[in-house]
Amino acid sequence: TSEMSGEQLGRLIKADADIGNIHLVLMTSYGQPGDGKLMAEAGFTGYLTKPVKPTQLKSALSFIWSAHKNGIDPGFVTLYSLAEAKAREKSSDITIDSNIHAYILLVEDDLVNQKVASRILVQFGCQVDVATNGAEAIEKNGKAIYDIIFMDGQMPVMDGFEATKNIRLQEGDFKRTPIVALTANVMKGDREKYIEAGMDDYIAKPVNKDDFEKMLKKYCQHTITNISKNLDNNPSEKSESKADLTNEQNYSISKALKRFDGDRQLLSELVELFLKEYPALTKNIMDAIADLNSKNLHQYAHKIKGSLANFEANEAVEAAKILEIRGRDQNFENIDIDVRKFQEELGSVIREFRSFIEVVEV
Repeated sequence: TSEMSGEQLGRLIKADADIGNIHLVLMTSYGQPGDGKLMAEAGFTGYLTKPVKPTQLKSALSFIWSAHKNGIDPGFVTLYSLAEAKAREKSSDITIDSNIHAYILLVEDDLVNQKVASRILVQFGCQVDVATNGAEAIEKNGKAIYDIIFMDGQMPVMDGFEATKNIRLQEGDFKRTPIVALTANVMKGDREKYIEAGMDDYIAKPVNKDDFEKMLKKYCQHTITNISKNLDNNPSEKSESKADLTNEQNYSISKALKRFDGDRQLLSELVELFLKEYPALTKNIMDAIADLNSKNLHQYAHKIKGSLANFEANEAVEAAKILEIRGRDQNFENIDIDVRKFQEELGSVIREFRSFIEVVEV
């Protein structure tokens, strides 16, 4: 109300010995970073940012009441935690047997992509070495015998194609290590291009469990003692769950929670990595545009696009892709319109990320 804020009322209720044990849920139209932590400290059990759907409100109240009846602390309930619970519930039948004992070289310069791919491969039971560019990959491959190499295409110092050619020369007549390209751009004729470079196959980014499992089954059978169970026992249920989450508030975060099987801690770590990396990337993009440097524009727009794709931030990915294509085509005509669109979409994602981090830290 105009005379007393919800926070003030909540603190008064919690200070009253007769009614202080009541669970309080704050609903607000003006959520700001840090508000969740503040409301938790004030004694609120839930914090929901409007607009809130009836189904979301029902879910929040049902969760709190169920915990109360069973004498369990419900924690701090938010739209994020509800989305997490839904994702975890829908993915409860997804299991992985950690019995693929492959020794893997992952060649990837993006920190977020590194963490996502490594996490998936380790879940399968693999041992993973990481190289951040082609030159480092050649060095590591000369010192170890890997069962398979997952190779990014575009990297600084030396790209994946040049690195693959060098690795094939390095191997000579010895064992040929399978090399699978990791690429954000899968187009007609790409497979032939990878084969010509000496690669064996490719996976489209953003990477996922199913694609890695397929490659490990195909090229690393000798390392498998009991191959992982079916990762998608009910495709129609998975599709329905995805549609449900798409309609939740904070769209990209909800989809990202689903993508990482509701692993809120992992998503938090990835978001923090991205928040550290993106200022330098966006500066490089803006500098490239100012200098009419098409090569740098293509390189840095491609990199931020790949990183954003891990979070299912589709609108921002598409905006970055447009800048990437402009760099490839050396086209700077009327680029201001596309730059503004990119900044708007990226800004929206960053605001979501910061709000998510605030809630996670509560």
